[in-house]
Formats: sequence, C-alpha cells, structure tokens
Amino acid sequence: DLSNTSVDFPLQLFYQTPFANYAAYDNSASETASATIYNSIAGPSTGAEGVLLFPSFAYSGALYIELSALAAGNTINLYFEQSRGNAVSTSTPVFSYFYLNASGWNELLPISDGTSGFNCSGILQLNIPADIVTGSPVVPGSNCWLLITTNADLPSFAQTVLLSANGVLLQRTGDTYQSDVTAPTLAAGSITKPQTAIPSISTITQPFDSFGGTQAEDETTMNLRVSNRLKTKDRAVTYGDFYTLISQSFPGVYYSSSKYDGESGTVNVYLVKKSSSASVANAFSPLVSDCTETQVEAFLAQRVSLFTSLIVSNYAIQPLSVTANVSIEQGYAWQYVLGAITTAIDLFLSPWIECDATQADIGKAILPGEISSLLLSIGGVESVTGVTFSSVSGSAGPGGSVVPLAGSILVTTRKHTINLVTTNG
Repeated sequence: DLSNTSVDFPLQLFYQTPFANYAAYDNSASETASATIYNSIAGPSTGAEGVLLFPSFAYSGALYIELSALAAGNTINLYFEQSRGNAVSTSTPVFSYFYLNASGWNELLPISDGTSGFNCSGILQLNIPADIVTGSPVVPGSNCWLLITTNADLPSFAQTVLLSANGVLLQRTGDTYQSDVTAPTLAAGSITKPQTAIPSISTITQPFDSFGGTQAEDETTMNLRVSNRLKTKDRAVTYGDFYTLISQSFPGVYYSSSKYDGESGTVNVYLVKKSSSASVANAFSPLVSDCTETQVEAFLAQRVSLFTSLIVSNYAIQPLSVTANVSIEQGYAWQYVLGAITTAIDLFLSPWIECDATQADIGKAILPGEISSLLLSIGGVESVTGVTFSSVSGSAGPGGSVVPLAGSILVTTRKHTINLVTTNG
C-alpha cells in the first residue's frame, strides 16, 4: 500500500538496467510516499499508478546515442553510413525520437531524414531542445543522450557502418573537372580542410569515397547513347532494353537482369551494386540500397506499359566457399601464399569490384578448373588439386561446378579451406 507513510512501511525500489542502477521509488526520506520516476528505459514514463517492478520497454529495438559537448537549443546533423541487409521488411517501419531531460525521455521531432527510414546512407537532422540535460540517474556519465526507437522487424534494417555527428553533404562545383574522361570521384580522405579557413572548424574527415557524377561525354559515348536511344526509344520492352536503360542511367549498378513471372504477372528486375575497390565498406556484399531500388523502379515505371507490374530488388545472396589442396615451391612462406590465394579467390568471385585481378563472369557457373588455373597463376603455388565448392542445396552443376540459383548471385563467404600439401624428400 503506497499510501502508507515511511514510518508505517518504509519502501525503496531500485532498477538495475544496462546503463545504470538507480532508485525508482523511495519513501524512506519523508513521511509522504514519493512518486515513481523514470519507469521506462526507452520512451516516456508510462504514467502507471504505483511502482512498476521492472522498467518498461515497449519497442522491438532502440538506438541510444551519447553526445558530448552538445550545444542545446541548436540543430545537429547525424550522418549514418548504411550497409544494406539481405532481409526484406514486410511492413513500413515507424520511428520515434526522444531526448533526455530532467523528467525522463521526451519526444523529439526530426527536421529531416535523409536516410529514408534508415534504409540509405544520409543525414538525420534533429532540433535539440534547450532543456536537454547533461547527466541523469538513468544513464552513466555527464553527457547528453538521444534515443531512436521502432517496433519494426530489426533484421530487415540496413546495418550501420558509421554514425557521426556534424555530418554535411557537399557538392562539387566549378568547371575544371567537366572535361574529365573518367567519373570525378574523390577518394576517401581527399577533403581535409575548407578552401577558406573557418576558425570554428578544427577537423574535417571524409570517411568514404564521393558518389554520383559521371564522366564527360566523348564522341564514342555519345554515339553509344544515341544508338541506345534509337534502339530502345527510351522504352523498356525486351530484357535487353531493361539492362541497357539501367546501365546507362545508374552508374552505381554493375549488373542487372530481368525476368517475367507468369504466375504473378510481374517483371522482376535484379540489381548488383558496383564497388570501386575491395577496400570499400561491404564491397564483397553487392547489395544496392533501398533508395536505389526505389529510384530504379520509378525510372523504369515511366518506360514500360501501364499494364506492366515491376518489382526491383537485389539478388538473393548465395554464399560460396572453396576447398583446395595446394603445394608450394621452396623458398615461399605458407602464410604469405595463403593470403594471396584467399585474396585471389575472393576477387575472382566478386566481378562487381573494380580491380585488375582475374574475375568470373557474373551469373554463370564456376568450374573447378577455373579456380585451379587462378591459383596456379599465383607466385609460389606449385600444384593445385581437389578443388570443390560449398554452397546451398541444389547449386551443384555438371563436372563439379557450382551454379547460381534463380534470382540468386554467387557471393564469397571469404572463408575458404586451403590445405597445404607437403611432399617427402
């Protein structure tokens, strides 16, 4: 009975949470029972009468963001670099945003969301209220805290590769690059300072390569563009039309294919993301973002019949690993050769990564002989035997080959079994 005084019935209740342990209720200090505080670890207090035995958590997931040296009463730009997951959401996610003040978690309305619901890389802009606190019983330390919650299916979300405050989107200007015959890409780390010094900025970091932009059109590319326009009439009718239009308008897409599904009456379009190098985040997982899927679908919808139903998506990932027995020449260190073998296999199985290495033809079966020839071209490899593949059920092809299943693409697991074979004498 919480109406009893501390003299009649002293009571204390403490919550043990992942962040802090704190008193949720304590009437021992006065003769009047105090109100419960902070009875929710995500979102506002429930307002329930009495004392909750456990703090409430009414969401499927929550992202807690701790910020130091935050200027209250201003906006903040949170940059999210996202990597597309392979799961597909069956519902439209709903998000709630909160900040921590003296009374607990209070709702916060975003100004803009450049991530399209955390499906794409972009900037989330929030307005920070003046009453945000630096320190609270429910969290450790003396920094400010923000909270993002959802009740959506968590595995369907893109994975966050990087989260950084004070993100800005820059666009290249001027005309010195407009005659470049290659796309004007700025490698990560190229931008380190403003052209004119800004005293309030101490450090500038460009964590990823620039995106967008195309090279200047020369006579060859002009003739190709005009030829494709005359051929397709800017309409997608044949499978070849779909491929041509996508590759011409979306340079970030390495490969695409389309297939008509007679049962559902839809045209399924599959995409493969291009990566500029193996060092790019998630280069070996060629999944385009949800935003790219939406853009391609909107682009094609204007170029097909009104009676055509489109579904644009990534290929399903079909994992593939390689097993081989290798002997090496004298004078070579096994760990060095093993590293070269693993890198060669990964790049061979990833033709969407731009590099000078030998690579497989996308969408086609891979033969054991191709892997043997690849490994024999590596310095120090003397012989290769016993090449086999491990993938999903039903992917075994003739001659020990592995074939991609319908709607799937072979993707390296980056975990291969390479056995060192030694000879006596």
